[in-house]
Amino acid sequence: MTPSAILAKNLDGVAQINPVTSVASVDLARYVGKWYEIARFPNRFQKKC
Repeated sequence: MTPSAILAKNLDGVAQINPVTSVASVDLARYVGKWYEIARFPNRFQKKC
């Protein structure tokens, strides 16, 4: 048995995926107002914005 096969066999089932949860409520008043763009990456589809 190759070392990579042994490693793959030993790591099978080690990682566990936790379920995704969302917050109970969101205070939208905290997000209302003027937002400023600090930095950005140039995008082809936003060229004329």
